[in-house]
Amino acid sequence: MTLSEIRAIPAIDIHSHFGEWERDAAREPGRELIAGGRAELREQMRLSNIALSVNSHFYGIFPRGGGDAVEGNRRCVAAVEREENLLMWAILNPLQPESFAQVEALLLHPKCIGIKLHPEEHRYPIADYGERIYEFAAKHRAVIDTHSGEALSMPEEFAVFANRYPEVTTIVSHLGCGYDGAFDHQIRAVQRSVHGNLYTDTSSGKSLFCNLLERAVREIGSERILFGTDAGCYFSPMQRARVDCAQIGDEEKKNILYRNALRLFPRLRERYERMCEKMRGE
Repeated sequence: MTLSEIRAIPAIDIHSHFGEWERDAAREPGRELIAGGRAELREQMRLSNIALSVNSHFYGIFPRGGGDAVEGNRRCVAAVEREENLLMWAILNPLQPESFAQVEALLLHPKCIGIKLHPEEHRYPIADYGERIYEFAAKHRAVIDTHSGEALSMPEEFAVFANRYPEVTTIVSHLGCGYDGAFDHQIRAVQRSVHGNLYTDTSSGKSLFCNLLERAVREIGSERILFGTDAGCYFSPMQRARVDCAQIGDEEKKNILYRNALRLFPRLRERYERMCEKMRGE
């Protein structure tokens, strides 16, 4: 396929964000650069040829140690119910016990595809809270999408729980992210998965390194990598270009851009195909 033909394939962005939150620029320098508006998200989706975007609300994550998962989820539901091409992750924070009951109800919502974890922003070590979280996720056969690569959320620690709970699929996000400078934590975690229920996504600035995506495809296969942009934090077209122009095969690019998401979430196929048709007509 030509590069133009690859670029014409509508993608599924499995890792996106929108929404406003209470900013404290003095305490969190640089956060003012994060874009939370849905209008900005729509524009990034247009520029990146994204058909579906799966989001968690920034209010449920930021500021560090102060995000309100319950209110963030409420705001996210209200938004995605109004827009056909937006879906959501339900944020679970074990330090907010009421979030368990809320997430349990949200997992039945047609726009919710699973559970979002963010140990770093919520400030808890997954090693200490993972058992409770995975027991809950296993009960509901829920997919988990999690921030990973920093001290409280190392991918290898998620691999331990993924191996213990084969009924739970986990996406350890941010391929290449490692607070210790290592770029291969997510790769190693996927390699340690004994049930094939561990994936990663492209939603990291490190994914722009020249050989990282190519190495990941060689070592774990394109079937274990999903397309994610971390929209709101990063400029989505750069993430799309990284996959479109990667030194990998066309079928591998298709796996990353949309096929793997449809394999994990078959119920998205009808919505995806409908949005593809709509985009072709515009």
